[in-house]
Amino acid sequence: MAAAIGDTSGVIPAHVGVSAVDGIVTLTGEVGAYPEGSLVERTALRTPGVVAVANEITVRSRGAASSATRIAREVAAALHHIDGLPPGSVAVAVHHRSVILTGTLATPALRAAVVHVVREVPGVVSVQNLLRTRQRPGYAGAQVRQGPSTLSTPVHGADPHRYRCITKGTS
Repeated sequence: MAAAIGDTSGVIPAHVGVSAVDGIVTLTGEVGAYPEGSLVERTALRTPGVVAVANEITVRSRGAASSATRIAREVAAALHHIDGLPPGSVAVAVHHRSVILTGTLATPALRAAVVHVVREVPGVVSVQNLLRTRQRPGYAGAQVRQGPSTLSTPVHGADPHRYRCITKGTS
């Protein structure tokens, strides 16, 4: 099937992935325009033995960064604006507009601030929080604040550029 897709006019085979199990084909990757993705799908459906096709091919606008790249860039910029967050302490992976956060932070409050800020980035559909904290998990004296009021999700009218982590009972 990969050879048939490679013979499809206008499609760069290196940009399209094909996997098949029990006649179910999954197409992944990027194409330059919607008709190319549709053509790849039709080619897969015409292949003997294929019963169904899951088309997960994305269309990339020319000259524009993919949505995952844009989201990754905006998440990194948002994390940079969290007071008390050490550079490089949070690793970010973006897959199909879903963000995966990993790393170890000092407090649950800082962890909550990171998750909150990432959820507010335009285009993010989900956040998988794999962040760990060095502070014991049951600690309840932490709050995430922006200015004088406690943040809640969603934040309407809050300044998205500056967040502080307030931890009660520490110096």
